Amino acid sequence: MVPGTTARFFPEIIPSKADHLAPGLALTDALAPVAAECFFESVKMAKSSFGVALNVTDCTMGLVMLILLLFLLPLFPDGINFSERLPLCSGRCRNLQVAATTSSSCTVIVQGWQHLRPFAAGRIVILRGSGPSCAADTRPQHFCANLMRSDRFYQLVDLNRVVRSHHVKFAGLLGMYWLRQRHLWLRFDPVMSCNLRCQMCYFSDPSFARENTGRFSPVEIERIAEVFFPWVVQLYLGCGTEPTTYKGFLDIIALGRKYNVPMLGMVSNGQLLTPEHLEKLVDLGLDEMTLSTHGVTRETYERLMRRASFAKFLEVLDQLEAIRKRRGAVNPQLRLNYTVNAENLEELAGFFDVYGKYTIRTLQIRPIVDLGNTECTQKDMAPHVARYNQILGSIERTCREKGIRLLANYEDVTYQKKTTRAALAPEVVVYLSPQDLSKTGFDWRHETYLEYCRRTHWSKTLLKKAFTSAAKLEAPSPYLSYKIIDQ
Repeated sequence: MVPGTTARFFPEIIPSKADHLAPGLALTDALAPVAAECFFESVKMAKSSFGVALNVTDCTMGLVMLILLLFLLPLFPDGINFSERLPLCSGRCRNLQVAATTSSSCTVIVQGWQHLRPFAAGRIVILRGSGPSCAADTRPQHFCANLMRSDRFYQLVDLNRVVRSHHVKFAGLLGMYWLRQRHLWLRFDPVMSCNLRCQMCYFSDPSFARENTGRFSPVEIERIAEVFFPWVVQLYLGCGTEPTTYKGFLDIIALGRKYNVPMLGMVSNGQLLTPEHLEKLVDLGLDEMTLSTHGVTRETYERLMRRASFAKFLEVLDQLEAIRKRRGAVNPQLRLNYTVNAENLEELAGFFDVYGKYTIRTLQIRPIVDLGNTECTQKDMAPHVARYNQILGSIERTCREKGIRLLANYEDVTYQKKTTRAALAPEVVVYLSPQDLSKTGFDWRHETYLEYCRRTHWSKTLLKKAFTSAAKLEAPSPYLSYKIIDQ
């Protein structure tokens, strides 16, 4: 093989220990040392992981480096440099060096490897080698998008549930900050407006819509990108408002790609999306498109999502499906969000009768959150927990059969249970809109993120929380309350 060529491969085996680990490479004896670029495609994360290929438990960088290497490395387009000697189970490799990454891939330089045998289906593009047919420092001009960015992000989210100790979580976050690595999850509303008046949303409160207005100018958007995006692991456009009511919403996605944000997502009700928008989002490399639906029938959908058209929603789903199929694109992966209340709970049982024909990658079933003075009067899910769990069990079985990732709240349907699961959220999840910024006191127009962290002694805050007892951090929270099922 010569630089710039592509070879397809398929797994020989899937290691028994592969679940919940990041993809990797195993070693045997054939090729000369190379630099390889790996693209993992169309295989589930749980079945494309290395399992037994890497053993980093002896890494002298300790727990922080372990978390970085196993779970966070694929998310960093700016790269992480290691000079540590990392032992491998095969004993074939003497030194592994992660030199750099791009927004669409991870470039790995391996010294001392005799052969590369991937455990995951995908492609290897040989970039540089030492054999007679390899011209050094030759690099392909075009790269295929990494189709697993959103999958890896959900694996990171699941790590928050797997690692129960808040001490470890805050210590890991502190390590990320000290190493100047990306660690923020940005929820960005560029405009305070919505074209719908959903009953379960605060926009159904006339006073909210009247008092919460404003939009960022293009100059402010550029400044926000400059200040926040280099620190962001995931950028999600749209959180509490409708991003498609902002004229330049596509420009924000383009800025996210310019700043190599590892995971780009967007949440929308879909009512204003056009085929041209969807084509452009594919071009821009949007990783995930989240569309909200709160009903399976037209009557329920249009009653709960006032001003929306169920026919238009299905049309958008059809258009996205057709565009991805025609262009051979996997991204943006489709995620559907279904907020459950007493009025639409029974319809949930027939969810796949309507939506089963679409290529859904992720489905979130979310019990209603009380957002205050909204039109919805059916906010108490406590009397319906047994039926909710029964229907959820059926949904889970179908998701497993179809290979759909399910995000669902199994343990705390009414959000009353005290937990430390969301303790990290106030530190890493940033909400930004023309009306609000969750990082209190951050004057982003006149200071950088590092200047803010230094001024507020953020590292001391993290260190203090790392040594705080769980009892003091426990609190009810709707954030990160769901379990991720992806197998």
